[in-house]
Amino acid sequence: MKKFVPKKKAPTSWGNVAEWYDETVEQKGSYQKDLILPNLLRLMDIRKDPYFSNF
Repeated sequence: MKKFVPKKKAPTSWGNVAEWYDETVEQKGSYQKDLILPNLLRLMDIRKDPYFSNF
């Protein structure tokens, strides 16, 4: 009987693009900051939390 050997998984780390993504999201007019974040905060109802008050 042949033994099953799983294939190696492709790397899924965001480390090599993390800095670029942070800069992109922080830019004025970014899709994430202008559309996604306000709606996420509204849905989660966490606007009163001091941690999130700087957005």
